[in-house]
Amino acid sequence: MTRPGNRPPSASEQKLAASLAGAVDLSGLKKRAEAKRDPATAARGTGPGSGPVTLVEVDEATFEQEVLVRSTQVPVVVELMSRRAPTVLTTLLSSLAEEAGGQWVHAVVDVDAAPGIAQAFQARAVPTVVAVAAGRPLADFEGEQPEDALRQWIAAVLQATEGKLSGTPGAESGGEPEEVADTERDAAEDALA
Repeated sequence: MTRPGNRPPSASEQKLAASLAGAVDLSGLKKRAEAKRDPATAARGTGPGSGPVTLVEVDEATFEQEVLVRSTQVPVVVELMSRRAPTVLTTLLSSLAEEAGGQWVHAVVDVDAAPGIAQAFQARAVPTVVAVAAGRPLADFEGEQPEDALRQWIAAVLQATEGKLSGTPGAESGGEPEEVADTERDAAEDALA
């Protein structure tokens, strides 16, 4: 490598460059390992020196852990989006999740990189947003929404899950989380009966 003035690097600069060669940031792997050991701690962000988890990027390999398992602790608002057509919704949901301080988690899925997830949610358009609680879809909408409407929608999701997930306020400690009411499923079961 040539430097300005064609001065060769000093011995200490060569040593530093050699020690950093191939260096990789492994903090993401550490966070994933901690989440697998204790999803409740990861969802609430009560691990040593960490704040609450408010945003996760999800792909097909991490979907089960980051969405299904985490949704037994707190609601997970899954945003199906495309990086080819970014929207303001991603930024707005991220800031609302951060403002909520871990009461719910914003999970971002790029449908171009993870088409199987979009197919599983039967998404017809992007962006599509789905609230997941106790491993099941609870509510959803398509397209951009104004901030006030988003706040109301999230408040309704939090109200529907209050005390039913082990990481939400009012939840009873221990035991299995209660099943979240699914009004559409209940109506369908009533119709079949």
